[in-house]
Amino acid sequence: MVEIPAQLFAGLAPEKIEIIRAAAHLLEYPADSTIYTQGDPADGLYCLCEGVVKEISLDAEERLRWVRLLGPGQLLGSGESLCSTPQMQTAIALRQSRLLWLSQEEFRNIGMEHADLLLWVATHMARQLCHLRSALVQRAYTESAVRLTEALQNVAEAFGTVTERGRLVDLDLSRDEWAALVGIAPETVSRVLHQLAERGVIELHGRRILLLDSARSLYP
Repeated sequence: MVEIPAQLFAGLAPEKIEIIRAAAHLLEYPADSTIYTQGDPADGLYCLCEGVVKEISLDAEERLRWVRLLGPGQLLGSGESLCSTPQMQTAIALRQSRLLWLSQEEFRNIGMEHADLLLWVATHMARQLCHLRSALVQRAYTESAVRLTEALQNVAEAFGTVTERGRLVDLDLSRDEWAALVGIAPETVSRVLHQLAERGVIELHGRRILLLDSARSLYP
């Protein structure tokens, strides 16, 4: 049986969790596989139990505009399932990932019978909205180098691998994706990363980034 992160169903009574378990389907995705694509019809609610998923959004000219990283305990596709709109992002598994999936019909049927499950989904959506609002404020008032360094620290803490020298971020994110994640230009990402490397804060190994424990005092 798949291990479900405690924070995923936080606040729900055990019997409600079992209702979701009984209706949900377990989906497994290998690294670098697509879960759904921007513009696809919304097909249900995804509960991330294991792995790391990135959501990306492209504009009309297919330029990357937005990136979000999700870990165990987070929901995907909740807003689209509630509003019956097409998928607004593309979701890609960065590592081997396991998700519980409720089809849109199952999700609606459960919601009509158990209103507290809709409140559970709304609570997750509210957390995402608060995170987005905080990120927008940071983009408006925080200098680019600080934003990128803080993002590196946060990603390393959430998804990095602990090594003898620090935390290794090996999510294979491109410079464009880091730029969309933080809200700066790709050339600024390259410049700041090389500045941090020159200061001994990080080491660059292609797309892998090692945040050195020995340089914690140098972090903004």
